[in-house]
This record gives sequence, structure tokens and C-alpha cells, in this order.
Amino acid sequence: MRRDFHEVLMDDVAAAAGVGKGTLYRYFQSKDDLFSALVLDGMARLRFELEAAAERGANPIERLEHVVRAFLDHFWPRRYLLALLHRHEHKRRDAEMREWARRRAAIGQVIEGVLAEGAAAGLVGEVPPHAAAEMMIGLMRGVDRSRQDVDTIDELVSRVLDVFVCGVGTETGRQLRRRRRASA
Repeated sequence: MRRDFHEVLMDDVAAAAGVGKGTLYRYFQSKDDLFSALVLDGMARLRFELEAAAERGANPIERLEHVVRAFLDHFWPRRYLLALLHRHEHKRRDAEMREWARRRAAIGQVIEGVLAEGAAAGLVGEVPPHAAAEMMIGLMRGVDRSRQDVDTIDELVSRVLDVFVCGVGTETGRQLRRRRRASA
């Protein structure tokens, strides 16, 4: 999960696992099957980590911060995994695609729950929770993809929360946007 799909050889996986290549093929018919199994396991672990993070914090914004941190922590040592998943998720077989979609939806539902709680408390705008969760995932994917070697998780968590909760526009920009929406 630390290298692009085409860069990984089953010989390397077998050596890293301390088993023979034949043993891998006893459990996985192909590198693609191994990749899918690892992704599905990783998605389950990520959902578990996000659920635990969503329980921490005194208010929905603090819980959202914990969720963002858990998400970025999960992918931090796997720098290009989100991009890899995005490139390969549309290439899955039908049954496999349904399972990927089910697990991805479960991850989104954890984020949706925190955002819905924030909206109910008046701390997050009235965007449908599903759409807001997808926006949040997009922000996290974006900072993960564009991070520099000097960036820290703390800085990236702060950037994601600032953009999501406060927006990137200035007060003048927000006023112009409000006027534009009012005139539309």
C-alpha cells in the first residue's frame, strides 16, 4: 500500500511477508485479488478508527477535528494510497465494486454523523450531510495528495478544518457571495 499498483511484484510481497510466492497464490488468485483484499481490510480499519475518533471531543467541531486527524493519520504512511484507490475503484468487478462502495459509504456515514450533529448544533451550515461528508473527504484527499515533506499532520488538520468550517474567502468575499446568491 506504499507503492503504486504496477510497481509491486508478487515476489516482493512474498518476501516481505516471509512466505513463498506459491503461498500467496494459494490464498489470492492474482495481485489484483490481493490488492482488493488489502483495500477492503484497510477500509474496515479506517471506519473503525473514524468511529473511535468521532466519540472524542466536547463538541461536534472537536469531534470533527479528531475524525480529520484519524483520517490523515491512517493515510500518512501510505502517501499515494488515496490516489491509487481513486484510480482503481472504477476498475473493480461488479460484486467487488459493490463491497468497495458499501465500505466507502460506511466511512462516509461516520463523517456524516459528526457533520449532522454539527448542523443540529448550529456549528456547521445547512449542507446535506452526505454532500458535506463528500466535500470533507475531498479536502482530506487534497491535502494528503498535495502535502510537502515539511508539512505536519497538525498543520494539515488545521487547514482542512479552517477551509471546511471557516471557508477560504475573506469577509468581503463572503459578502459578495451572499449578495450574488440573493440576486440569483
